[in-house]
This record gives sequence, structure tokens and C-alpha cells, in this order.
Amino acid sequence: MLESEDQPPAEISVLIADAGEVRRLNREFRKEDSDTDVLSFPVSDAPDLSDHRVLGDIAISIDAAIEGATARGTSLETELACLAVHGALHLIGYDDETESDRAVMIAKMNSAVRDAGMQPKEDWASLPH
Repeated sequence: MLESEDQPPAEISVLIADAGEVRRLNREFRKEDSDTDVLSFPVSDAPDLSDHRVLGDIAISIDAAIEGATARGTSLETELACLAVHGALHLIGYDDETESDRAVMIAKMNSAVRDAGMQPKEDWASLPH
């Protein structure tokens, strides 16, 4: 995904946790006391090292991933890939606050997941929690 976005290689840390932990992170860092499927935490003050770039952290709810995979009839691997790519797109500056921005993100996410050899659902969206 980074390569397709003309981004240099970078480090992204991924945490896969239960719904309670992701909700705690959402409450602590975003001041939103609600469940969510994926959170992104960009690192804007990381040192600019020519050979090692850090983009940030992603937290994925395994419970939401299982729910999403079941609802869409996809594998858990595909759902986790969709959530990871969705989070990474947020790290490089994309947002999904408007319907048109969301459509762009979903198209880019689906393309990256297909490039990885998986079959995402074209109508993918975060499930309501």
C-alpha cells in the first residue's frame, strides 16, 4: 500500500487486542468512550532518519474483525488486512469523514488487499458498534 501511494518504506506497529482494550485506547487518546474496529496513531515527531521511517501505530479490535469477517463472509485474515490497510491509510493522511473521502479510502484499501492476494468485499465499511 505504501509503495502504491509513492511512500517510502516505513515502520508501522500493529496491536491486535480485544474490544475492551481498543475501547480503552479510544477513550484515553481520542476522548471517545465507544467501541471501534481500528485506531491509528500517527507519529509526527519521530526523528527523520534516512534509512528508518516510523509512521505510527495501529490498534485493531480482534472482536470487531471476527464480527466483520462473519458479517461479510470473508476470512479473518482478509478482514484483518482490510483493517490494517485502512489504519495505515489514516497514518499517511487519508480520512473518511465525508462520503467521497470514504469512497477513495475504501477503493485504495481494496486495491492493496487484492494486491496482497486476498478478496475484499467491495462494499466494505466499518461495522457500527
